[in-house]
Amino acid sequence: MAVIVFLSDHDPSGHDLERAWRQAMDDFGVWGCIFVRIALTADQVTDPGLDLDRLSIEVKPSDSRSKAFIGEYGGRCWEADVLPAAVIAAAIDAEIESWLDIKQWKRRSTEIERARSLL
Repeated sequence: MAVIVFLSDHDPSGHDLERAWRQAMDDFGVWGCIFVRIALTADQVTDPGLDLDRLSIEVKPSDSRSKAFIGEYGGRCWEADVLPAAVIAAAIDAEIESWLDIKQWKRRSTEIERARSLL
């Protein structure tokens, strides 16, 4: 099983890109992939602490996917690069940590540090 941590624009194309990657994985016979969208999410773009609303742009009505996107998310969209790098890094770390046995990870890290000190 592969976990694919996904980051893309919060716009019609960015959401369709995730669908396209899922389809590509299926087409190559890679089944059971778990896609985890860590950015940009609806929660992130509406988070008052991030203040991303001022960086939004209008959804392009010419995009064939715009009607469905507007129906679900509204008429504004965001490019992925509006999200601060620290927020992206924290989201990646949180996702990775969610898959780890933290106690075992810390124990192993301690063992590695102990071995390094002996070198």
